[in-house]
Amino acid sequence: PEEIGVRTLSALQAAVHCSCAALLVDGPRGLTLLASRDLEQPELLDSPSYDPAKDKRFTRRLPLEDEDGPIGLLLIGPRSDMNRYNAAQVDGLQDLAEPLAETLRAALKRAQHAETIHVTLGSVEERLARLEQGGAKLSPT
Repeated sequence: PEEIGVRTLSALQAAVHCSCAALLVDGPRGLTLLASRDLEQPELLDSPSYDPAKDKRFTRRLPLEDEDGPIGLLLIGPRSDMNRYNAAQVDGLQDLAEPLAETLRAALKRAQHAETIHVTLGSVEERLARLEQGGAKLSPT
């Protein structure tokens, strides 16, 4: 998911020339920072008290939502040349929201599944190590 976020923000900057951008996803304690680009103090976005509506660094706030519901928020700063975003750019950003939400949802689900498998394997390896070090002996019968 992080790589998708970084690549998305990079492509976004190249396409619409935003001065900064951030991608937040829903986490267990609210929105959490997935990726940011050209942003001073990005750690503020990860604070539980962070309110995107009050952050003056961003002129556009696009909710990321797919058929399964909301998954996050794309924050976009003003253009680097201080011009306004034109209608085609705004439409393009709107068109980006749903496919990005679907992609992030799938990537987050895969990452969570991989983490679960990793934890399970770690637990199995730990149990095997204890048995090999003289843990409970199995009888042949």
